[in-house]
Amino acid sequence: LIVPPARQAFGACTGGWDFGSSWVGIDGWGSGDVLQAGVEFDAYCLIGITSQYYSAWYEWYPYGEVRISNLAIAPGDEYFVEVWHTSSTQGYAYLVNENTNQAVSIGFTAPSGTHLVGNSAEWITERPGVGGGLATLTNYIADPYWSSFAVTESSVVTDPSSASSYPITMLDNAGHPISYPTLLGPSAFVMHDEGSAW
Repeated sequence: LIVPPARQAFGACTGGWDFGSSWVGIDGWGSGDVLQAGVEFDAYCLIGITSQYYSAWYEWYPYGEVRISNLAIAPGDEYFVEVWHTSSTQGYAYLVNENTNQAVSIGFTAPSGTHLVGNSAEWITERPGVGGGLATLTNYIADPYWSSFAVTESSVVTDPSSASSYPITMLDNAGHPISYPTLLGPSAFVMHDEGSAW
């Protein structure tokens, strides 16, 4: 994935932060956990003064996101992100900033009472949960994903173009579309924002 520039919707200056997150993960569709890693891109505006925040991170939901402070990140950087597991409670994330040739490999365990189900793989650009609710989505314009694929326990390879894949449009609090995927090829797609996020 490519780290998008973080900004608020065109013409908007809300006086607060908008949040965006792109990640890959295992579980989450029909399961109560997600083993995931990715990048965060947040935008702030108050009376015309703007600021941005970027970070790589990993998480095993329902634990919260853990930011990675020793991995460079900037808009336009191309990131390779991989997650896997060696047991139902031991997961790993490997993130590489292709622009700076820096990499981080992290091992982490599932939250108490949580275990990997292994029922789905996900490639997501979303508005994350912040402060007990869903955040306003950063205006990220477009976010391409290349060489996106998942390998099952029985070594079956699948990708976003497979018959078992489900493209999902994200909605805002009023039920209007704000983010959607467009397939570019067997293992490539691009996420776009629209509506109130644009």
